[in-house]
Amino acid sequence: MADAPDAVVLAWLRAEHARPFSGWDFSPLGARRTASQAPWDFEDTLVAAADGRAAVLDVDTGEGRVLADLHRRGVLPPGAVATENHPPNVELAAARLAPLGARVVRAAPESLPFRGGSFDLVANRHGGLAADEVARVLRPGGAFVTQQVGSAANRDIHRLLGTDERGVGPSPTASWDLTVIRGQVEAAGLRVGRAEEAFPITRYADVGALAWYLKAVPWEVPGFTVDRYADRLLALHRRVAATGDPIEVGFHLVLVVATRPARGRREGGRAPRAGGAPRWVRRSVSPARPAVVSALPLGWRAGPVWSAVAVDWEPTASRLRLGDGPSRLPNRSPARPPGRERVYWRPGQSPLMSEVR
Repeated sequence: MADAPDAVVLAWLRAEHARPFSGWDFSPLGARRTASQAPWDFEDTLVAAADGRAAVLDVDTGEGRVLADLHRRGVLPPGAVATENHPPNVELAAARLAPLGARVVRAAPESLPFRGGSFDLVANRHGGLAADEVARVLRPGGAFVTQQVGSAANRDIHRLLGTDERGVGPSPTASWDLTVIRGQVEAAGLRVGRAEEAFPITRYADVGALAWYLKAVPWEVPGFTVDRYADRLLALHRRVAATGDPIEVGFHLVLVVATRPARGRREGGRAPRAGGAPRWVRRSVSPARPAVVSALPLGWRAGPVWSAVAVDWEPTASRLRLGDGPSRLPNRSPARPPGRERVYWRPGQSPLMSEVR
C-alpha cells in the first residue's frame, strides 16, 4: 500500500470507513490504535468505590462495559441499573447486562427517571454530565465516580485535517476541563475527594484506522467523508509510509471522585454550625395571603437535592409566598423588619427549612 496509486489508497480508505461499528468497542482495530495510559485506572477506582455498595447506577453506559467490569471483579450488587439514550446501544447494553442481573433504562443524563436518593454509587465513564441529577439520585454518603473526555481531546485530528469545525460530543463546552467539571460537581452539593487531569497520546498505525475511528465518533468531525478530506488523508498516508511513524493524537481525560455529604442537611432541626454555617428553623406550611417576594438564584446551596431562592420579607405580611415555589411559607414574625432569608425545598415538596439571616 505504500507505493499504491492515490485511487487505490482512497478506495481502501472508503472500505475502512465503511466497516461496521457498534457500541463503544474499538477492539477491532487491535494494535492499529493504541494509547498511553492515564496515571489512574478508572476500573480500579470504581471497584474501590463499589465495595459494599447496595445500589449502583451507571449513566450513559454505552454497550454496558462499566457494569460488566464490576461483575467481572465481583462487586456488582443485584439489581444494578444502567441508563443509555442511544437506541442501538440500549439494545446492546441490555443484551450484555441482563444475564448479569442488571437492567437498562433508556434515559438522558439530564433527566434520570429515578427517585431522589435511590443509589449509593453513580458511575459515569465518558458520558454526559448533569451533576445536579447525579446529586439528586445519590443517597447521603453515596459516591460519584466519573471519567470525562476533556475539550482538548483530538485537537490534533482537526489540525491534521485542516478544519476547526468540531461537534459537541462528550465535551459540551470549549473549555471542558478539570476546573469546569469539578466546579459543576461541587456546585451540585457534592464533596470532591479526588480530581485529576491527564493528556495521554493515542497512536494510529495507519490512516485507515483513523478513518474508521472518525466513523465511530461522528460528532468529532461533522460531515467527515474520505472524499471530502481526500487530499489531507493522502498526505497523511504518504507521511506514514515514508517515515514508518504512527499518527499521534493528543487526548484529554478528567477523573473526579465525589461523595454526597452524609450529615448536616436534615429536614428541619439544626445543621452543625461551623464558622458561617446557617441556622435552620422549621416552618409549617399552610394556605394564606401571599406577600410580595423576589426569587433570585443563590450561590450557596443547602444540599444536592435542595433548590434555593432568596426571599425579601414584607414587614406587614403574615406569610410569604415563593415566587416560583410549590407553596406558601408562613412568616412567624409579622412585625419583623425587612430582610432576607434563603428558603429550600425538595422538588415536588413543600418548603421545610429556611436559613435566617
